[in-house]
Amino acid sequence: MPLYYLLAALILFIYFFVGFIIAQIKKDNSIADVLWGGGFIVLALSLLFIRNANPDLNIYPVHLWVVLFTIAWGLRLFFFLFKRNKKTGEDPRYVAMREKWQGKEKLNAFFKVFMIQGLFQYIIASSIIILFSHPIDDPDTIQYVGIFIGGMIWLSGFVIETVADQQLRNFKHRPEMKGRVLKTGLWRFSRHPNYFGESLMWWGIALVVLFNASAPYNVLAFISPVVITWLLVFVSGIPLLEEKMMTRPEFRKYASYTSKFILWPPNKKKKRKSQ
Repeated sequence: MPLYYLLAALILFIYFFVGFIIAQIKKDNSIADVLWGGGFIVLALSLLFIRNANPDLNIYPVHLWVVLFTIAWGLRLFFFLFKRNKKTGEDPRYVAMREKWQGKEKLNAFFKVFMIQGLFQYIIASSIIILFSHPIDDPDTIQYVGIFIGGMIWLSGFVIETVADQQLRNFKHRPEMKGRVLKTGLWRFSRHPNYFGESLMWWGIALVVLFNASAPYNVLAFISPVVITWLLVFVSGIPLLEEKMMTRPEFRKYASYTSKFILWPPNKKKKRKSQ
C-alpha cells in the first residue's frame, strides 16, 4: 500500500521538524543524534496504529515482533545518547558546524542535520515500512521460522551493542585509563563492536521481513542493513572516530592487528610484530 510510504515520510518530517525547533531553542544541534533512536520507535508505533485502525487489515505476530525489536533498540539508544549529551553538552562536531555556518546556522542545521537525518532514517526504516505495506496474509510455518532466525540475529546484535557500550562506559570511568585505548572484552575482537552489533540487528530485521513480506518487496528490505552498514563503516561512524584516534600511537598499534568492524580474533602475527 503506497499510503504507508507517504505516511512514514510525513511522520518522520514532523518528528525531525519538532526536533529542529527544540534544538534551536536549546542551541544544541546534537539533539539530532538523541532523536535518532526515538524516530524509529515513533514510526513503528504509528504504522502499527494506522494498520490497526483499518478494519480491513490484519495485525500479524510479525508486526508485533518487529515493533518490539524496534522499541527495545530505540529506547536503549535514546537513553544512552541522552545521558551522554546531558553530561557533555553539544557535540564538538556540531559546534564546528555552527562556527562554519555563521550567518546561516539555522538554515544549514535544518537541511544538513535534521532533514538529512530524517531522510536516512526513512531509508533505513524501509524494511519496517515494507512489512506493514506488504505482509504475507495467513502466515505459515516458514514465516515463523523467518521470525525465529531473524530474531536470533537481531538479539545477537542487541546483546553485542549493549555489552560493548557498557564495557566502553566502564573503561572511561576508570581515571587511570584516561587517554588509553580499550583492548579487552568485545573490543579485543573489533575496534567498533557496538557498531557491528547495530548493523547486525538490522540484518536480522531484514531477514524477518524477507520471510514475511510478499515478493518482490521483501527483497528490498535489505536496503536497510546495507545502508546502515555503509554509513557506519564508510561515512559517519568509523571514519569520523578513527580520523582522530589514528593520531595516537597506541591506537595505531591496536588497529594493526584488530578487526575494523566484524568480531574476529586478532591477527597474532601482526600483533607480535607491533610489539
